[in-house]
Amino acid sequence: MGMRCYDAAAMPWRSERSHAPSLTKRFAHQAMRFNSTLLHLTTALACALAMTTQASAQLVNVCGTLVTDGAGCKLVELSTGERYILDSDGGLAIGQTIAVQGDLDTTCLSICWANDGCIFNAVTTPSVGCGGGMNYCGPAPFNSAGLSGSMSALGSLTVASNDLTLVASDLPQGQFGIFVLSMTSDFVPGANGTSNGNICLGGVVGRFDRPGEVLGTGALGTFSLAADLTTFPQGSGSVAVAAGETWYFQAWHRDVVGLGSNFTDGLELTFQ
Repeated sequence: MGMRCYDAAAMPWRSERSHAPSLTKRFAHQAMRFNSTLLHLTTALACALAMTTQASAQLVNVCGTLVTDGAGCKLVELSTGERYILDSDGGLAIGQTIAVQGDLDTTCLSICWANDGCIFNAVTTPSVGCGGGMNYCGPAPFNSAGLSGSMSALGSLTVASNDLTLVASDLPQGQFGIFVLSMTSDFVPGANGTSNGNICLGGVVGRFDRPGEVLGTGALGTFSLAADLTTFPQGSGSVAVAAGETWYFQAWHRDVVGLGSNFTDGLELTFQ
């Protein structure tokens, strides 16, 4: 049986004008249905993150940079490249170094761009644990270990958390030292002829030299101190850190060469 051909001019939508309105209505109705379906689908996808089961979630503590993507999602990006969607960014600014604690689900669904999972119930705070803060006044003069002593910090910059640990590294082994601090930075070469190192603090300088705060470098050439933000030493007393304040820190340690002591570089921290 041969192919049956039709005369296009005789087709109903071309020859019967009365059908045109109904056809237009049909297309309009289908378009409305499509738009409605698309809206529901978009809404469902947008809610997927909140609705995804968390049966496989595990508690994690991560540190990284707060970033956003083209879909408007907030994520924490780790130094190793992983990116996790956050259900709360803590009201912090994009580009800020953050610490995140929450429930990680690597099988979650979302409309966000490339990611490696979602962190639910996220507690997001400013952090110094993965590169937060700013080193200055360095590198420090070499010590007897042939290294420049350096400052870093771990924990959180949120005053309410009271979770800050100061760390001094690359120091001579078997020596003692303390942390010093001020609300003002400065640069005094050679500590006015009294040390091998430079003082990077100005104004009123406090010393963490109370009982339990004089520390040894041990075999690793490092020491650390959990600093209580409610009792920073200043002058003859102590003060509590307030949100918005910037503080400057160094480590001062004994050494076996030259004038008998040295300093690390400085570390600037702004609390929130």
